[in-house]
Amino acid sequence: MRAITSLFGVLLLLVSWNGPARADLLVASYYTSELLRYDTRTGAFLGSFATTGTPDYRPLSMTVGPGGNLYIPIVNFVPPYEDSIGRFDGQTGAFIDTFASGGGLFGPGHLVFGPDGNLYVSSFGGTAEHSKIIRYNGITGAYMSDFVPVGSGGLSGAEGLVFGPDGNLYITSRVTDQVLRYDGSTGAFLGVFATGGQNGPIDLLFGPDGNLYVLNTTGARLEVLRFDGLTGAFIDVFVPLFSGGSDGSSLAFGPDRNLYVTTAWVGNSVRCFDGSTGQFIDEFVPPGSGGLNYAAGLLFYTPIFQLVTIDIKPHDLPNGVNPKSKGKIPVAILTTDSFDATTVDPTTVFFGRTGTEAAALRSALEDVDGDGDTDMILYFNTEDAGIACGDTSASVTGKTFAGKMIKGSDSIKTVDCK
Repeated sequence: MRAITSLFGVLLLLVSWNGPARADLLVASYYTSELLRYDTRTGAFLGSFATTGTPDYRPLSMTVGPGGNLYIPIVNFVPPYEDSIGRFDGQTGAFIDTFASGGGLFGPGHLVFGPDGNLYVSSFGGTAEHSKIIRYNGITGAYMSDFVPVGSGGLSGAEGLVFGPDGNLYITSRVTDQVLRYDGSTGAFLGVFATGGQNGPIDLLFGPDGNLYVLNTTGARLEVLRFDGLTGAFIDVFVPLFSGGSDGSSLAFGPDRNLYVTTAWVGNSVRCFDGSTGQFIDEFVPPGSGGLNYAAGLLFYTPIFQLVTIDIKPHDLPNGVNPKSKGKIPVAILTTDSFDATTVDPTTVFFGRTGTEAAALRSALEDVDGDGDTDMILYFNTEDAGIACGDTSASVTGKTFAGKMIKGSDSIKTVDCK
């Protein structure tokens, strides 16, 4: 077995929050070889999203690339131990292909698509001779170069990497306890950006305030250090040492602007800290939730939805909704030239203010709009839909039996609100 498992800090990546659409919280469960889904508002487990297919192929971090697909570094525990970057469907979680490999990739930890559209991967390897940043073509996955060669600038133990606001590449050098900066276009070493007070930096990111946050590990404890985003000068210990994490932990600011930290193999959870003060808020994803085993990469990800046509309260116009009603509200998903409503799995459909509130009570297939094809009509508890007086629209989200995400909206007029 390869002795590199606990040496990786794994990327915790934040993807933009697109309006009312609900983002999934995806967490790489390293030892179960799958991505698990959690509710981004409550941390509740929602199910398994994707799997690498075998316990010998273990997912670390993840990022979103062209077409909204997910790109995941996979550590291969089968001889000859060829590590790779897998590509997975961003809607269904289905494995697409091995997108990239080669170039001496050994122990891939973090990855990011750069400003040039190409893919950059940290190769940790556990030893100095493998520590580098590899660049792959962002479209074809072909190896392009060792963008940051072995030993450049004293790099040893490359783990976290991020392109900064200045377009340059920042890398945590685990062994030398430094954050190193490289030219974002050429890979040339620009100097040590931050140092001091560190004992094994494993991940980093630029926060909403423009400063650099570095996750540091000391034994089985973690801390978050804050540095000036322009000069690299040490500001403070943003989150003091706390027990419950070690190698493999990572951090990100969430859509609520709070700071989230995975506690990997010791805590095996996701913790939330106040994004302004660093104070502990809660154990957002409890230890082992949903079978989580070695909480690795984490991604706040808004899936790409196929837009569908819906009709709230068919045959009514306007679609009057009493938010205080204890009755049921019918919503039709219509078959059109571009979508077959009979392919929708009714057990996955939710309706409400954002399309995530009320689960369907029952469903039926019928020609709702009288155009000769088969539609789907579903019924929901009105009071569970979260609709408030003054709202002008409501939505449906769900999945087809093939796993494709769907979303549709229709106008409403709230009534009896006095």
